[in-house]
Amino acid sequence: MALTKVSTAVVDMSGSTGALEIAKGTTATRPAAPSLGTLRANTTDHTMEVYASTGWKAFKEGGSIIPFYFEWLVVAGGGGGGSSLPSYGGAGGGGAGGLLQGTEADLTAKILTIQVGRGGNGGATASGQNGTNGANSNLVATGVINANAFGGGGGGSGNYGTGLVGGSGGGSGYRGYGAGGGAAGTSGQGNAGGPTAGVSASGAGGGGAGSTGFSNTGGGVGVGGLGGNGVTSSISNSATLYAKGGQGGQGTPGQVGANGTGNGGGAPYAGGAAYSGGSGVIIIRFPKSILAPTVTSSTNLIVNNDSSDATYRVMTYTTSSTFATATATLTFS
Repeated sequence: MALTKVSTAVVDMSGSTGALEIAKGTTATRPAAPSLGTLRANTTDHTMEVYASTGWKAFKEGGSIIPFYFEWLVVAGGGGGGSSLPSYGGAGGGGAGGLLQGTEADLTAKILTIQVGRGGNGGATASGQNGTNGANSNLVATGVINANAFGGGGGGSGNYGTGLVGGSGGGSGYRGYGAGGGAAGTSGQGNAGGPTAGVSASGAGGGGAGSTGFSNTGGGVGVGGLGGNGVTSSISNSATLYAKGGQGGQGTPGQVGANGTGNGGGAPYAGGAAYSGGSGVIIIRFPKSILAPTVTSSTNLIVNNDSSDATYRVMTYTTSSTFATATATLTFS
């Protein structure tokens, strides 16, 4: 029989060895006009909550936190595009930063540490140099999450460069009209850079999180290969493309990898400027009833707290500039 009201001030259940089952439901089915002190289990947030003067609040334990749903995305910095010599040869596009993502149904870790990797530099103009690798990004919750995404590989120089290994590998540069493979990517994080096809003097695209980089095409000068496809994620409540490879030299101008994307940098042909890779990003998503974690020991970190969604809070962590690696400790209370 359901108990609808108790008129006495004390309910004695000390003789029972069972459990008290209280009301439960989704966030959408919360009582419309609750009284102060109303208790319920929230099946959307997976938390116990109480109605206070400032609204619904999740319970927490002293020294620990109530388990909650936790989603994460970690993208490392993209590699810079290679550079070419002044008179000939297309360089390879930079590889995208490694991309990792996952969920925890019931996160109980209170402290997280993060690093958001910087983008790699493009090779020096007209020098025939490989681009440099982007820096790693990582998210660590001891004993629960250990996500270390590797920086994207630098693109190969336009002087027989093969590119550098990374989260996704750098694309191959001009190989004297000979075929040459791009650099390897990291399994589970990205893909290899594109190979030069041996049909033209242009470079190949860097690898992306969604596919290998593409080969150059055409004869003579030819057209540089496109960067490997990125991966679209909606963790930020908006579909966004991350970790796309940089384009090989010649044809459509290469692009700088934008800050907070982990994209590889584009490459030039015959002495043009090489482009840097984009810095990485870390995004976490959890029930809105959980307060944003406190940030300490922070360097070069930009924080965005988005609570516009009805159910989830989204925290985005980026770097203060493309060439700065950010670190911080995050503490849930």
